[in-house]
Amino acid sequence: MRGVMRLLPFWGSLVWIGGVLLGMSQMWRYESTPTHVSRAVVQWPTSGSLRPSSHLTLVMAAHPCCPCTRASVSELARIMASNRNAMVAYVLCYTPKITPKDWRETDLYTSLAAIPGVTVVRDEDGREAARFHATVSGQTLLFDAAGRLRYSGGITAARGVEGDSAGERAVLALMRGEQIESTRYPAFGCSLLSPR
Repeated sequence: MRGVMRLLPFWGSLVWIGGVLLGMSQMWRYESTPTHVSRAVVQWPTSGSLRPSSHLTLVMAAHPCCPCTRASVSELARIMASNRNAMVAYVLCYTPKITPKDWRETDLYTSLAAIPGVTVVRDEDGREAARFHATVSGQTLLFDAAGRLRYSGGITAARGVEGDSAGERAVLALMRGEQIESTRYPAFGCSLLSPR
């Protein structure tokens, strides 16, 4: 019996380590799994209040209460800092019709509004995002001067992860007038219509 009691801390530690490793693997899987997005429009929608610019126009869908979108906002700020007037950016901030003001005006909304060159649009019930077929918070679309879709996807490497990503590099390359390997990249974020 005394031998069994001596081994209890050892077995307890093994169970605890196993639980921690399992939890970490689940978190990693969640962060690194792209969100399913519908195929974006290939041409700028003719209906709606937004108009493309005579240069490049970036459109990002954002849920103001999505924690994953903070990384997308940081990456958008980085992109816009290297913009040099190469493009105009709209962020469609999802806003349910009946919502308390404090839900709409989150720190994420304030951060977006502070980025030079970005116009934040209160997107009531996601109508504008629906015109672009955007379904995920952080989903980013880039259109050329003729209104043709040049890029669709996310600008982060994983859910809520800041830093270099293939999507961000693609957008920056298009801003420099370079060709990119693919026009579609994965997006990582919450559903745009999530009540949160």
